[in-house]
Amino acid sequence: MSIMNTVRETVETKEPGSILTYRDFNVPLESSAMLTKALSLFYRDGILKRITKGWYYKPEVTEFGTMPPDTAMILRRLLDEQKDQIAYMTGPLVYNSFWLTTQLSTEYVIATDRPRSPIRLRAGSIRFVRARLKTPPSTPRLAQLLDVIMNIGDIPGTTIAEAIPILLVRLKELSRKQLQELVDISPAYKPSTRATLGVLLEQMGQLSLATAVHKTLNPLSTFDLGPALSCLPTSLNWRIV
Repeated sequence: MSIMNTVRETVETKEPGSILTYRDFNVPLESSAMLTKALSLFYRDGILKRITKGWYYKPEVTEFGTMPPDTAMILRRLLDEQKDQIAYMTGPLVYNSFWLTTQLSTEYVIATDRPRSPIRLRAGSIRFVRARLKTPPSTPRLAQLLDVIMNIGDIPGTTIAEAIPILLVRLKELSRKQLQELVDISPAYKPSTRATLGVLLEQMGQLSLATAVHKTLNPLSTFDLGPALSCLPTSLNWRIV
């Protein structure tokens, strides 16, 4: 069967609104150039619409016109395509899901070990940032928590003083095993992030874990993390000023 017929048959089996990438077509690697050409022809003829390079969707025509795929569907597909790598949601969407802010954003951020160019959507965009971890954690939530701690002073619509009690709640939701893993992966983050994690763990009474974090820090370093953190009872133990 020709590549063109393979593409046509695959597209015909998909529901309107479905997302299609190169992985959806049973085409040998040596025929990739022909597949690219076939998809370009289908795009030119209006059979497919393009999201970004190598990403298409089968148009769904409604009374309001051609509808693009739901943003959540695009995000799920992006994460699924990178499931064997490091790839997780971070940024404003996570701040909102953790109840750290009520503000919504049309910019979606994915942390990955293989950053790529941004994707422009009809309403918003998807941006990729380099993940600090080299291996995936047992759950993306651990990396998300460390990202939030790292960016605690830059969460829109929230002060550090407001973020601290919410972060403590989120940390207390973790099991002891997950807290240990959080400590184990924290050296991938900058010292100020580890100092913040340490003082929060100490605030929770997780003294052995806090001590393990403390050992990763230079004893001569100081961290200017603002009055909200410096007012915590044990902040001086962490040279937070």
